Amino acid sequence: RQAWQHAVKQHSWEELLTVLDTLWFYCEVRTRSLEGLVMLQQAEQELKASSAGEENELFLGRLLARLSWFYYDIGLVHKSSDASEEAVQILSRYDHPRDLLSALYSRQIVALTHFNFETGAEILQEALSLARLIGDRSWEGKFLVWTAILKVVQNDLDPARALVEEGLAVFEHLGDYWGAMRPLSVLGDVEES
Repeated sequence: RQAWQHAVKQHSWEELLTVLDTLWFYCEVRTRSLEGLVMLQQAEQELKASSAGEENELFLGRLLARLSWFYYDIGLVHKSSDASEEAVQILSRYDHPRDLLSALYSRQIVALTHFNFETGAEILQEALSLARLIGDRSWEGKFLVWTAILKVVQNDLDPARALVEEGLAVFEHLGDYWGAMRPLSVLGDVEES
């Protein structure tokens, strides 16, 4: 936390970028979303108060993509929606597809939370196509599983089973046991239905 705060005060955006995903993952796994939210908000405030520029705008987009998840995780769905929309707008102007996938991840969850299944399905299809285009198997697995979750909610169980099994196979191939937990849970939901 002290290193993050020091880097924020120094406007060391490149240094912060090297730990942004690690911080996001740590706070997610350890259920420290509020702590992550506060840290990212500090950086957002400093960024918005500093001089404009391409580097600052790009880092802001990257930051908002992760910040939107923390807003969602603590129940601030409208703030999550606003942050993910702004992140998508910023990141769409740059060639940073992995960061764009982070923003789309929160955006689709917000859509599904509001029972906007049509929008959620569109976002999921866009994100899954992008993940496959850039060869990011981890994001591909996540979006396959979320597409399966949507199918379960819609009681479309055969496609749900195929999608979640495909997502599980991706995580198993990657040796990502943390990632494999969600598809295993969803597979249980499919079998129980």
